[in-house]
Amino acid sequence: YSEGLHVQTTLNSKIQRAAQETFTTEMLTLRHEFGQDLDGGMIVLDSKTGEIKALVGGFDFMSSKFNRVTQARRQIGSIIKPLIYTVALQNGMTFADTEIDEPFELIQNNTVWKPKNYDKKFHGQVTLAYALSHSSNIIAIKTLLKVGASSIINLAKKCRIKTDFHTYPSLALGCVDTTLCEGAGMFNVFANDGIYVEPHILSWIKDRWGVRIYKTTVDTERVIENHIVGQVKSVLCLGLERVKKMYGASNWITCQAMSKTGTTNDSRTCWFIAATPSLTKAV
Repeated sequence: YSEGLHVQTTLNSKIQRAAQETFTTEMLTLRHEFGQDLDGGMIVLDSKTGEIKALVGGFDFMSSKFNRVTQARRQIGSIIKPLIYTVALQNGMTFADTEIDEPFELIQNNTVWKPKNYDKKFHGQVTLAYALSHSSNIIAIKTLLKVGASSIINLAKKCRIKTDFHTYPSLALGCVDTTLCEGAGMFNVFANDGIYVEPHILSWIKDRWGVRIYKTTVDTERVIENHIVGQVKSVLCLGLERVKKMYGASNWITCQAMSKTGTTNDSRTCWFIAATPSLTKAV
């Protein structure tokens, strides 16, 4: 406490400023529309190293010290769906396979569960690629029931999602709690060609004499086969390609990008995770 330390973080000041400014600007707009108690977080990772390049823990640090990136645990929603289709591909299914998007119900203990799609519509026979790209709830549930919830839970654990899992069909809708940091680390597996790399913000610490007293050891592991990751990644690019048409190529980023949204009941928690070849971002 008194002799002083040199602490090397992974943060990039330029990216941090851009993240802070963008987050604040968008939150001001959202708070004006939805209320002043709205809050959130944002994290940016180097996709290859897992280094945290920017971290915004909330709208106003002076009013709340709670870090919504590392401390808040929220339902992950549809962010889990890439894992479901990854397991499907591992079990011999393909994105060209089709399934019927139709009214669906399950009865358990005299209770009827009737999940719906986000747009409240059913789209008939669709490919699994369409289902993932358009985040179909019905097809995700049917796919989970085919491959088994346990297989999806095992993959989620390999992606270091640290939560209590249950083998319910609602797992397909992301009814598990996780942090934004964990969610970004999971999605980054697809950006990093199937290799999990631990998000981290410290590189090393030296004492006042320049002696290194701490160096970060990063947890890494291949968790998904490369050829399967490539297929999932291609489908995750389709959503942003649709959005790109709305904005026009001249107002768009110049590199390839993929993304996934996640929304819980009544839009109480909204996720957006995206990646370019070099950075993965979650908000």
